[in-house]
Amino acid sequence: MLDEKGAAAALREAYKNGGYRVAFAEGRVLVRAGVWGVEIEAEYICPKVLGTIVEHIGILPDSPAAYLAHKDADPGTTTSLDVELKAWEEIHRNAEAAKTHIKRTQLTLNGYEIWQTGEGLKVRPMAQRFTRIIEAAAVKQAFIQKVGDELGQAIYFKGFVEMAVIYGVEHKGDNLTRIEGFPWLGEGS
Repeated sequence: MLDEKGAAAALREAYKNGGYRVAFAEGRVLVRAGVWGVEIEAEYICPKVLGTIVEHIGILPDSPAAYLAHKDADPGTTTSLDVELKAWEEIHRNAEAAKTHIKRTQLTLNGYEIWQTGEGLKVRPMAQRFTRIIEAAAVKQAFIQKVGDELGQAIYFKGFVEMAVIYGVEHKGDNLTRIEGFPWLGEGS
């Protein structure tokens, strides 16, 4: 489900800007960056994506650990594994509660892909700089759900061995708005 080239590019962009957090635990690689995140079973991670992560954190851990990847952080800077696992538990709870199916349309507008729900045929624009992390043809299921006033809507993408989440794009009147970060990621992330 991950687009290897798009996900590696998104990781490089996050590294140069607000940074991202990556955890290696329970046979999974968990990445949270700005308004997107991916969870991948470790044995199925794309070589280019894993290589980009290792380049940014300076290590390939052989035991459970969490790291901060940012251009201004020292390689190997650790962060709380418990915080990362709890954040992903919350993402999974929200994904399980999401019931509204959404699918990609063939339309794009000013750098946004247009996604459409089955309920009332509502449309949601999603910035291509975030949707490039997934290969839409490999998505098994996609759901949308409101996750709070600050975060707006989240789309959860489920594949066979991966899950991705993109937060915060909503259509309000004639304006497209995008929330640029998670309040629960913390300062500088």
